[in-house]
Amino acid sequence: IQGIAGAGKSAILLTTHSMEEAEALSHRVGIMAAGRLATIGSPQQIKHLRGRTFELALVVRTPAPAELQALAAQLMPTAGIDDVMPVSAIMAVLDATGLAGRFWAEDSPLRTVAQQHACSTVALAEWIANEQAGVRIMGFLKENFGDGVECLEQFGTTWRYSIPADRITSVQSIFALIESSKEGLSVREYTVSQTSLEQVFNAIAKQAGAPEDD
Repeated sequence: IQGIAGAGKSAILLTTHSMEEAEALSHRVGIMAAGRLATIGSPQQIKHLRGRTFELALVVRTPAPAELQALAAQLMPTAGIDDVMPVSAIMAVLDATGLAGRFWAEDSPLRTVAQQHACSTVALAEWIANEQAGVRIMGFLKENFGDGVECLEQFGTTWRYSIPADRITSVQSIFALIESSKEGLSVREYTVSQTSLEQVFNAIAKQAGAPEDD
């Protein structure tokens, strides 16, 4: 298809439900919803004009053993670093740190461990350090980009956030902001991505009241 279109003597009309295919093969894309042409332009133009968010993914730095020991000593002064703590002791520590709600989240790895009725002091300290980093990052992002920031997912030390596009002057500004604050946020690496064409397509379909895969 690209070879024929690149010859400059033909126009090809391709219909597809795959936005990846549309973006890879098309110079111009039109998105239909509820029988109407909702938008048309190059893939980049559509993402720029109709994209509502940017996605920020960060990997939090794993604390060094000495840092974990210091945190454990601060939060659990009567427990040794290699001790195994019962659930009642775990909940007491989490109540003190304000993280008890996160313990019960479905994506909490600590919850899975604690269902075995015990958790090591070092595992608890590592989990708390990661959660505290997530709290700092969310506060930092809301301070700079407003309350529209959302946490999309957290898996291990990786956190994914959605940032409203209208609060961002440029992608470079996000990089500059995160880069200048990496150390304080305990961020090891990060990526910023624009709204995908698939996400734009789904948003248009949802707004028109059509199923997202139509």
